[in-house]
Amino acid sequence: MRMLIAVCVLALSSLDLHADAIPRSEVQVGNWQIAAYTFEHTSQFSHCVASTRYVSGTRLTFAIDASGSTWRVGLSNDAWQLPAGGTYPIRYFVDRDVPISATAKVIPPNMAVFELPSSSVLFQHFKSGRTFFINAIGQTFSFDLTSSSKALAMTLQCTTYHRMTATAPSTNPFASGGASSQDSVNLVVSPDPNLQQEAISILNSALSSANVSGFNVAVPPPEFQNVFHATFIAPGLVGGIALLPSVGAQGAIEASLTNASRGCGNGSFASARKPSENAAIMISTICKNEKGEFAVDYVAGPRNLGGSNLMTLIHLQQPSPTSPEKDGFNGADMKPY
Repeated sequence: MRMLIAVCVLALSSLDLHADAIPRSEVQVGNWQIAAYTFEHTSQFSHCVASTRYVSGTRLTFAIDASGSTWRVGLSNDAWQLPAGGTYPIRYFVDRDVPISATAKVIPPNMAVFELPSSSVLFQHFKSGRTFFINAIGQTFSFDLTSSSKALAMTLQCTTYHRMTATAPSTNPFASGGASSQDSVNLVVSPDPNLQQEAISILNSALSSANVSGFNVAVPPPEFQNVFHATFIAPGLVGGIALLPSVGAQGAIEASLTNASRGCGNGSFASARKPSENAAIMISTICKNEKGEFAVDYVAGPRNLGGSNLMTLIHLQQPSPTSPEKDGFNGADMKPY
């Protein structure tokens, strides 16, 4: 399945047609497959895609680039033999919207790609619409948009998550960065497979109990294995958990606040304790700096086998209507809890 998605997205990402799938980034939303990609042979995040195949054999793919401001549509079918490099004038619309003109470009002979305007209104129409129509070469193609709302929201969130995790450690809201010798607790974790499996089980249970839907829990990517034992992504929420066998909940929270404050750099930082249950300690923080605004919740509680569990939660904002001065969706920004 990963290779199938990769074939569809190559033409969507860049003119050089090269991209590598990010391991464990795949998420299933209804009939849609969502995944993240880097530029070929690098760790630099490139884009996220949502892709689904119809009974006709045609695959519809949406791609959102790392900036969150550029998105494209790709249509592919193994039976097509289009002239490579050719272009076609098309008109497309959702449901009964006014048709929009565009130019589709053929890259591989079985695929055509066109760019969509950076419009939050159009993005919402794709999310809420029932049918996507394309008029091209004297034919009208129609595509059922069932589950497109969740799929496109998750794709935009995928872009936000991977853009955010690609920032420098000093400004990354996920990374604790460890503690210096003057701190009371060091939060750097070791990638112990047993602790990782325990963490995955805890996250699955916690998210299910909280009625969080559409979540995906996995072992962290290599660059975060000294921060978390497991990470997750869900609609409107991303985060991770670290198991600290020799650290109490109070110490974990104090160290988290120290590291979060340090990571905010020269920006403004604020924190407040929130009510919680089961002897857990919950702190909400907000950092505003040149990278944007980040709202992060830290929840520390006792671990059944001793020590504590430290969970980090980042709340994501979905696209909202843009200002009159500029119409476009620029990715999901952090907002206060």
